[in-house]
Amino acid sequence: MAEYNDVIKHFKRMCRYYNNRATQNDCQLYCKGHGCNISHCRMLAFDDKKFQNVVMAWAETHKEPVYPTWAEYLMHTYQDVSYARILGETIPADIAQKLGIEPKDG
Repeated sequence: MAEYNDVIKHFKRMCRYYNNRATQNDCQLYCKGHGCNISHCRMLAFDDKKFQNVVMAWAETHKEPVYPTWAEYLMHTYQDVSYARILGETIPADIAQKLGIEPKDG
């Protein structure tokens, strides 16, 4: 049985996926007149196990994107440059100003 927090997290993802789409009627939890809304979901009111199964089956076929870490991104982007060298370089002033990075003291 899935954890409550996982079911709700994936339910919210599912709602975002179908909400504002022409295909929202394809959502197995869609309630006509109420849209994708947990407080109006008839399935949850009558059968929480079925609700959980529908949500978790959807989550299995719609995986969350996993993004690389900054280190992975930098190593991939600058393959021909030593990673240690990148970390040791000073940030150019114009980029630092755009990012709101203050100069170091001294």
